[in-house]
Amino acid sequence: MDYKKYIHIVEDFPSPGISFKDISPLLSTPGIMAAAAKDIAAKIKTRNLDMVVGIESRGFILGPMIAAELNVGFVMARKVGKLPPPYIETEEYKLEYGYARLCLPTISIKKGMRIHIHDDVLATGGTVKSVIDCLIKNNCIVDSCSFIIDLSFLNGAEKLKPIPLFSLIDY
Repeated sequence: MDYKKYIHIVEDFPSPGISFKDISPLLSTPGIMAAAAKDIAAKIKTRNLDMVVGIESRGFILGPMIAAELNVGFVMARKVGKLPPPYIETEEYKLEYGYARLCLPTISIKKGMRIHIHDDVLATGGTVKSVIDCLIKNNCIVDSCSFIIDLSFLNGAEKLKPIPLFSLIDY
């Protein structure tokens, strides 16, 4: 399916020179959100996964749907202060406006789990790389990552090598 036709491009948002890729039409068009989750799940269904981790906040939209398609659990990688303890915390990563960390609940993340990470957009790769490093440090196997959109001109995939990446749309 050509998912690009369900992306609303907004030029000069949120600042001049930025071409914002809005996934709202993909989410609001009947059947398209479910099709996107099924298409991602189909790409990873043979990978013998234990868990899907979704990155706050838009990884929480398709992430649980992908997990349900695969009949595996779903865990949220949340901003610090949004999860009760106990949790594991990522290293600090750079945002365009500062730095941040994410955390994952230790009651759901177990040693040796094969984990797939999902987020809406792969840009520079900093956020997902921090989650990958945290999971590996805590003895999990990061099997693969998926995104609705890969902004390949930003070279985020380079940071994530050698982990297999799957996306529905490439810009």
